Amino acid sequence: MLPRNHVIEAFRHTQPAVLPYQWDMRPALRDAIDTHLEGTCWRDSLTVFMHGTDFPLPHETQSDDTYLDAYGAVWQSGTIQHLVQPALSEPSLQELVWPDIDVIWSQHADGMRHQLAEHPERYRMAGLGAGLFERAWAIRGFAEVLMDMAADPTFATSLFDAIFEHQSQIVAKLLTLDLDAIWFSDDWGQQRGMIMSPTLWRQYIKPRKARLIEQVHRAGMKAIVHSCGSVTEILSEIVEIGVDCLHPIQPEAMDPFAVKQACGKDIVLWGGGPSQSLIPFGTPDEIRERFRRLRAVLGEGGGYICAPAKTITAETPVANAIATVEGVAGQL
Repeated sequence: MLPRNHVIEAFRHTQPAVLPYQWDMRPALRDAIDTHLEGTCWRDSLTVFMHGTDFPLPHETQSDDTYLDAYGAVWQSGTIQHLVQPALSEPSLQELVWPDIDVIWSQHADGMRHQLAEHPERYRMAGLGAGLFERAWAIRGFAEVLMDMAADPTFATSLFDAIFEHQSQIVAKLLTLDLDAIWFSDDWGQQRGMIMSPTLWRQYIKPRKARLIEQVHRAGMKAIVHSCGSVTEILSEIVEIGVDCLHPIQPEAMDPFAVKQACGKDIVLWGGGPSQSLIPFGTPDEIRERFRRLRAVLGEGGGYICAPAKTITAETPVANAIATVEGVAGQL
């Protein structure tokens, strides 16, 4: 059976013959494992189940460490990008210049199709970059958009409506590709709860995200939502709006076993590996044992993709990184 078919089985919530998995680590750590194991054969023993691509929004390098994104915001480059200056300093859309989706698509569509065609054996996904909330704070500023949502609903509504219409155009282009799923990245959570109140999420995010997901489902594809942190307060509503898969189930923020019990029959869970705690700071045996439990409990009945919640950092001990890969892949 092709790797793609195992993922499809997981999305059907049937017990797959092979539990799909995914791992991601910093290149320096991969190189350190190569050195430790004296070669790259360990990589060849692993299955690649998924292949992803993104809508190619352009950006313009301004200096060695900053760039201008397609909406006019300035970012600091690096492993983690930081917003230096939002596109809008005032609560008005008059000065905002939206990137031309038709022009970008005409320049890159053929290349995206060719890239996807190279991996017919994998589950194929495409993302549109920042989601509704992420794009809103990139345009307006993080603190500013939260204040707008709470205190200036007229402007906030116009901003989220405009972003929705723009992202719906992007989704429409992506849905012409030979895909299995659309990936929405839109962090709503932090370590102790949601970034915004559930009330504000229901007002600005929920109805618009539901319409985007409906657009994806009409094309016969699945909708995957990435949100870091804890979204426990809105789990039932995430299911309600039709999210097919929730990533990354960050265990330092919410209990993956409780999430499985609450909604594991209704939504695919992707992640769960403790990349902020046990993976960098535990022992290899503790890491293997945690992944045994994740695979057994979250993988029961399908609906699970085993993975670390976050990219494994370069500072992680090599033995822990090896134990993580073994745990994720079930090579225990």
